[in-house]
Amino acid sequence: MLPGIMQIPTSFVLHKKICLVPFWITFHIMAIAVSSHQKLSHLSSITLPGDIILGGLFDIHLKYHDLTGQCHEISGQGLQLAQAMIYAIQKINSDSKLLPNVTLGYKISDSCNSVDATLTQALAFINDRRDPLYSYVPSLSLCPLHCRCNSKNAENETATSNLIKHPVTAVIGTNGNEQSIATATLFSTFNIAQISYASTIDKLSNRLDYKTFFRTVPSDSHQAAALFDIIRYFNWTYVALIAIDDGYGNNLRNEFLKLTNANAICVPIVLDIPIKLTAEQAKGVIDDVEEQERITTIIAIAYKYQAQQLLQEAQNRNLTGKVFIGTTGWGNALSIVQDIQPSILEGGYVISLENNYDPQFYSYLTTLTSGNDIFNARFEINCSNRTGNSTLSDMLTCHNEDLFYQNDGKAGYVITAVQAVAHALHAILNCTDKSCDDINFNLFPADKLIPYLYRVYLQNSSSPIFNSNGNGIPYYVIKNFQRSHQGDQLKLLDVGYWNGLSEECNKNKQSKLICQSPKLVINKEKIAWFSNTAKPAIPLSKCSFDCLAGTRRVYDLGNVCCWNCVACDVNQISNKTNADVCFDCSKTEETNPDSTSCIAKPVTHVQPKDVLGIAIIAYSSLTVFILLCIWIIIIIYRSEMISKTCTTYYILDNFLLISILAVISNTITMMQPITVNSCNGVYFLFFLSIAFLTVVLMTRILLLCRLSLVKSTWCQLLNDNSVAIWLMIMLALLALQAIIFFMIQQFLQVSVSKFVASPQIIYNYCSDRHIIRFAVAFAVLGVLIIIAIVLAKKAPKMAEEFIELRWTFNALVVIMLICIGMMPPYLVLRGPMQVCAISLGTTTMALITLVINFAYKIYHLIRNFKKSVTVRIKPSVLDNQQNHAAKLNRNSNMGIDNHIFVVNTQSIDSATTDL
Repeated sequence: MLPGIMQIPTSFVLHKKICLVPFWITFHIMAIAVSSHQKLSHLSSITLPGDIILGGLFDIHLKYHDLTGQCHEISGQGLQLAQAMIYAIQKINSDSKLLPNVTLGYKISDSCNSVDATLTQALAFINDRRDPLYSYVPSLSLCPLHCRCNSKNAENETATSNLIKHPVTAVIGTNGNEQSIATATLFSTFNIAQISYASTIDKLSNRLDYKTFFRTVPSDSHQAAALFDIIRYFNWTYVALIAIDDGYGNNLRNEFLKLTNANAICVPIVLDIPIKLTAEQAKGVIDDVEEQERITTIIAIAYKYQAQQLLQEAQNRNLTGKVFIGTTGWGNALSIVQDIQPSILEGGYVISLENNYDPQFYSYLTTLTSGNDIFNARFEINCSNRTGNSTLSDMLTCHNEDLFYQNDGKAGYVITAVQAVAHALHAILNCTDKSCDDINFNLFPADKLIPYLYRVYLQNSSSPIFNSNGNGIPYYVIKNFQRSHQGDQLKLLDVGYWNGLSEECNKNKQSKLICQSPKLVINKEKIAWFSNTAKPAIPLSKCSFDCLAGTRRVYDLGNVCCWNCVACDVNQISNKTNADVCFDCSKTEETNPDSTSCIAKPVTHVQPKDVLGIAIIAYSSLTVFILLCIWIIIIIYRSEMISKTCTTYYILDNFLLISILAVISNTITMMQPITVNSCNGVYFLFFLSIAFLTVVLMTRILLLCRLSLVKSTWCQLLNDNSVAIWLMIMLALLALQAIIFFMIQQFLQVSVSKFVASPQIIYNYCSDRHIIRFAVAFAVLGVLIIIAIVLAKKAPKMAEEFIELRWTFNALVVIMLICIGMMPPYLVLRGPMQVCAISLGTTTMALITLVINFAYKIYHLIRNFKKSVTVRIKPSVLDNQQNHAAKLNRNSNMGIDNHIFVVNTQSIDSATTDL
């Protein structure tokens, strides 16, 4: 192991650059190199000379003896991956357009599935660079595969080492996570690019510590996301997690638990298993899983060996009805389930790396015979009871030959790694289809290769092979375990994929098409669940069943995935499945029978049949009755009234009665159902009717002022007494008021609110969201009333003989006081009390105005037809009659009855008495 070097972040500049190497780094490398030198003679390598040499680290053997340095148990898969590198280099060398005049060589070493052996071979790669800077490292040579590696040919070591003419430029490997962590630290220190074809641990994504490490496979952080998305897709919220206790298992376990903890998915069982899992330990794991009857889904983060042990124990227990989910560590999952009954694993899944299947490569494997050089190579192996040197043909005879030819997808990643290096070199050497730059390959700087690797793209794609962290494309294939047609075996069927390119493209600004692609795609039609189920459906894996809308979850103590369903309390609802809380309905709402939604309580309003409605209508009807009686009298005595005053004045009296009737009509509108439209209508009619009444009274003041015998500047301006002019004045003022109220209504909208009189009685009321709306309307109306009052107050000083001016003044004062009095009830009261206050206020305003302006006049009309006059003249006026004769003649020409101002001396006494 290299514990010291693994923690070194220092970067060294090689090739013709002077750098100061810390003494303690030098000491560690020399110590490890010297101690490893004794073991190198037992480690096999195969070499091919070339202009540029690529190193290869493959687990040709599966077991390594630390003391003797010997490797045991040939790996058919390791040999296949080494052959994949050889095949890729041969294919590149035979390609006339890729590195046309450059030959790639290789030095493929056996890493023996051991960190120590891997580091020993890695140090040999560094030593082979033969830079004077590293002259302190002993000259170590590895025996190539075409010579015998034993004590008898040790003298050939020096000769064979000269076959490698150039140093290793890049390294393809390694297979295991721990091996890659150790070598990545070492190669990063010396700026040598390393490309792994199988290491997936997320730790290697750290570019500060492993700046020259690349891999053609994705990081485990993506695999954790893929696992989580599958769990969430099938709505499994209660699962078990079994993870191997090493870097791969621990990292993937932690990443997966982060996602589940953040998304309310419970993992009540988290079990760590050792790499060397025994049958007894596997039995304990299955015991724990079997005890949890509610858990259906079991995630097993393991390698082939551990997965076999667990599945075998599940078969011994006849543990059916469970969904096992395997990870990429299972490799070719069919090879580990050959002896497992279909009932144990059917319906399960395994996440696999994308199978970069190259049919030409597997055809190439089948062409290898004992006549090929690779089959003549000698390995120090222990095969069954045979020891010593054996050919590869011997190995395939005594070992499982299927492993050598089996397609588990990793070979494609080895080929991709070699091709990535070749294309980067093609760019560095400025190669064309015919030639590359002629350089001294002995001095080729290995660190120059690193930035170019980031620029290598997949064929016919806009996505690079390596992302900014040096990781491969995050893409996984989802496979489903299903019964074969015969029913006695299992088969694996591709049912979907997980695509992490959407995350990568957002980081690296890739094409929009890639960014929009979905992460998880599963074809439900292809999925097969348990065959012993009458109607196969997605199995449930949850602690508790869903709580329907109208209920809420009450969790078990300390467990967020187990709960009981409790009905919502009175006047509370929940409108979704698995609600954690129930929400209160407002006071104006009540729950529906299922407690799933709040519905508005019935809204009532003041109606004519109610006691309050009857009282309001009765009061308003009485006022209207009085008004109609006065109107009838005026109509009956219209000729007398016109003869005593003028036509214009008589018309104004009729308009006054109409305006009073308009004010009374507010009582009816206030009892209509409250809506936004009715609120706007009531608002407009209320203020406009009062404005109408005020304008009519103001017009009367102006007319009386014009009829005055006293000269006044503002009165003389009104020099035309025709009916049309006075009506135009009145309508102009009214139209101005209407425009003002309409603009206020448009810019300051009213809303409808609810008033809760009791739990079962709800009233709507018009709510001014902007108090300024109400204030502006009253302010405008108030200004109009004040102007009218000022005119009425000023006019009598000039013409005190007109008693109607006093009536008009008093009416305006009453209107202003009642308007002021109605403001607090309108703003404070709600519901029927508000309707009552406004209705009584407006009706009272109408009644008082009616009485003030018409009571005295009607009384005299009825009492004395001949003596009744609307405008009474005081005795003092008689002295002025002759002085104003000319003026009266002019008035006669203007349509005013002169006899109103001509008083018979015989009736002076009676007139004075009337005054």
